[in-house]
Amino acid sequence: MGNLLYWEPQIRTTPYINQSFLQSNSFSKIHSATLYACERFVYRLDPQGILSMWSWLILRLGLALLIPLFACWGLVWCISLFASAALAMVTAITQFIVGTLKLIGYIFLTGVVLMCFGLFSNK
Repeated sequence: MGNLLYWEPQIRTTPYINQSFLQSNSFSKIHSATLYACERFVYRLDPQGILSMWSWLILRLGLALLIPLFACWGLVWCISLFASAALAMVTAITQFIVGTLKLIGYIFLTGVVLMCFGLFSNK
């Protein structure tokens, strides 16, 4: 049955990619799987292997650069999302504290006003 994490198709292996690269823990399993899917796509387009090695290397280098770029973009998006959520939380806490202080101030001023009316009404 073999390794369940690695699926090997029942068709001929193409000369474009080293199969040991797919089984290694090189960059990541997602990166390897993407390269493997592209390799299968190229094989279906060109089953005889007539495509030049240079075009495949350019495609592979492009994928090697694009996948980390999208990963970094996703990381930046997540960080900005959490930063905006944290900023909203800080704003809400600040407004709660300011509102509470205003309420305490209004209660204090109401007490002072009532005390002044009480002092002046006894005379």
